[in-house]
Amino acid sequence: MRQRLAEAKARVHHNALTRDAACHASAGARCQKIAHFADHVFFSVKAIAATGMLTEADPLEAEVKRTMIGQAGARTLLVDRSKLAARGLTAIAPVTEIACVLGADLTPGEVAALRSHGVQVRTVESAAAAEPAAS
Repeated sequence: MRQRLAEAKARVHHNALTRDAACHASAGARCQKIAHFADHVFFSVKAIAATGMLTEADPLEAEVKRTMIGQAGARTLLVDRSKLAARGLTAIAPVTEIACVLGADLTPGEVAALRSHGVQVRTVESAAAAEPAAS
C-alpha cells in the first residue's frame, strides 16, 4: 500500500511539474522559480547522441525535460534501440545526469556504449519480444 501511495504521489508531482514547465516554455519565457518537485521522474527522449547527449526534436519539449531533470530527486530514462539510431535537434542534458537508463531490447554493444558514459543501465525485454512465436 505504501508503495502504491508513493507511486501515486510521484505521478502527481510529475504531472504538475510537466504542466508547469510546459506552460512557461510555451509562453516563450524561462521560468525564474520552479515551485514543483518530483521524487522520481521517468521519461524518454527523441535520441541519445554518440557523445551521450540527450536530444529532442522540439525545443519546447527539450526545455520541459531539462526542467524535469533539474527538479526530480531521481531520474530514470526509458529507451529502446530506436533512441540510439535517431538524432534530435536540441540538446537536453548529458546522460550522466541520469541515475538509471532502463533499456528495452538493447544489444550487449549498445548497453556497453551507454555504460561507457558512466551511467547505470538495466535491460528489459519488450512485450513484443516476450510473446511466444505463433505456430
